Amino acid sequence: MTVVPTMRFAQQAQTDISRISAELADLQRQIASGKSVDDLRTLGDGSTRLISTAGVIRMDENRVRLGTEIEGRMRLQASAMQQASTSSTQLVRTIREAALNKDGGNLTTALEFAFLNLTQAMNESQSGVPLFGGERVGSPPVKVGTVTVLAMVSTQADLFDEAARKPRVDLGGGLTLDVADRASEISWDTFRGLRDLKQFIDAQPSVLGAGITDEQAGTLLSLAQSLETGIDKIRAAEARNGFKLERVEAARVQLQGRVTTLRQELSTQSETDFAAISTRLSVLQTQYQATGQTFAALSRLTLLDFLR
Repeated sequence: MTVVPTMRFAQQAQTDISRISAELADLQRQIASGKSVDDLRTLGDGSTRLISTAGVIRMDENRVRLGTEIEGRMRLQASAMQQASTSSTQLVRTIREAALNKDGGNLTTALEFAFLNLTQAMNESQSGVPLFGGERVGSPPVKVGTVTVLAMVSTQADLFDEAARKPRVDLGGGLTLDVADRASEISWDTFRGLRDLKQFIDAQPSVLGAGITDEQAGTLLSLAQSLETGIDKIRAAEARNGFKLERVEAARVQLQGRVTTLRQELSTQSETDFAAISTRLSVLQTQYQATGQTFAALSRLTLLDFLR
């Protein structure tokens, strides 16, 4: 006796086709979007973790960008302070040579050169923002433009125009630091040494020629010593800048590593696994073909098939 499939089998085949079609459509959507879910509701309780992870990633990426910007600024600050200390050191060498050789013919030129380089270094800026002006945007911190005017300076307020606060940055993980010292903290003692030298030359212009006296030579050596004290402060500020730069670089690298790790976790939660989808597609297509053939065969059955 021939067994004829019933209507129940046809309905089951039709249901399987609908289910397989829906799953195939979802897999195609995942391939197109690169996401394993349509929206956060699909994840259920996992949506909270997904939102939290994405928020941390955005925050860390912002801090990585900030850290990169701060690193660039600190390198520029290091270059400016090196320029300031180098030119001032050259002046000290010239002063000592003048005292030793009893000839100050090069003093004025060396003084002008040191002043211009120190002023330029302290007025260095990045994108219009003075590096050593404190927490401000605008005019440079050193407001005296010539050695002649410098000779009339008596207080820091006469020489500097700075903000009261230093710029600060927060890179997370407890790392909050001042980005830079102010120009007055770095260079006041050096500018004061330049001022004193200018005042000495103006008071005793004979030191600019040959025939410096022993007393004048002693004064010049004393002025050189004062300048060296100021240069030491510039170098100390440069060392602090270097130490902070190392901390910023380390924090930025750590943040970048965490971003990579969190992105991998986020990918596991929400992004498409193309290898798995490819395998599933192959299985579903085979099932769809077999079920479709079964449904087509059942659909062609007539009452005569039942009466045979």
